[in-house]
Amino acid sequence: RMLLAKYGHYLKGWCHAMDKDSSNSCNWHEFVAACKQIKFMGDVAGAWLALDEDVSGSITLEEIDPEACRSLMVFKRWAMEEFGSVRSAFKTIDTDGSNDLTLKQFRIAMREYGFQGDATIL
Repeated sequence: RMLLAKYGHYLKGWCHAMDKDSSNSCNWHEFVAACKQIKFMGDVAGAWLALDEDVSGSITLEEIDPEACRSLMVFKRWAMEEFGSVRSAFKTIDTDGSNDLTLKQFRIAMREYGFQGDATIL
């Protein structure tokens, strides 16, 4: 809940606090660092055990927010099919070359390029 409170969305919290290396998983050390970053003062080990549902030794976005994970995978699959990679997709839709997109620009581009998923959740 603290991740959601601090970042407004689990996906944003996942990217900024838990999966900083973009490995699509969060190990114990990354989790402890994320807890410190968001100033979690509760039972860190207990929170870890609650989140690592499959007891794999790492936490994934799917364990934190399954809906966001599915949306992200749908977007990734679409970007790979349409542009060859997510990076190429963003280069293409960033028409002014600013390396920055507002939500409005992103939503318009997704509609123009035929993305059928929910751009807002991304």
